[in-house]
Amino acid sequence: MKRHFLIFIFCSFFIEFSGQIVDYNYDACGNRILRQIIILQTNTVDTTLTENYFNDKKDTNNVAIEDFLGKIKIKIYPNPVNNSLRVTIENCEKETNILFKLYDYNGKQIKQEPVHNKEFYIDFLNFPNGNYILVLYINNEKREYKIIKI
Repeated sequence: MKRHFLIFIFCSFFIEFSGQIVDYNYDACGNRILRQIIILQTNTVDTTLTENYFNDKKDTNNVAIEDFLGKIKIKIYPNPVNNSLRVTIENCEKETNILFKLYDYNGKQIKQEPVHNKEFYIDFLNFPNGNYILVLYINNEKREYKIIKI
């Protein structure tokens, strides 16, 4: 017991005089999105260094998934999504058969629709926060994408 107490006091002393605090922020799904290193000088915050793991703009709403199926370009954004997920499919012929299925992370299918436009939206407003799998079928070829609802 004394040993644990001494280790705790030593660690507290070391942390107090190390001069920095590391703070992490997570999204609703538990993915780390932000790390802040706060450098302390005489008990005041002097400088904050911020590192964002999604993109250089520090804006998590503009993250897109881009994929290619031959000459067909698939773009899905924003991911993570709040309300509505936008899917655009470029460079495909007019007769292209497109179907999407949406699954929760337990594998339960929660939505399925054929797509008649090269751009469509999937409404996530009434879904709980968490991870989802979007499956696109384009001319019977299957592509799967992880979508995060926050």
